[in-house]
Amino acid sequence: MYRTFNCGRRHGYRTAPEAVDSALALLNEKGENAWKIGYIKASDSEQRVVIE
Repeated sequence: MYRTFNCGRRHGYRTAPEAVDSALALLNEKGENAWKIGYIKASDSEQRVVIE
């Protein structure tokens, strides 16, 4: 299941860290049930995905 990118979520949006709060507010204002599920960061590790 974790190999599926969005794990059943309808949409996955990416935005700059400084725009997260305003993006969530706008989506929720428009009737979407939006929330932050993680972040993307550069890594030299061979490990690609961390599930917490």
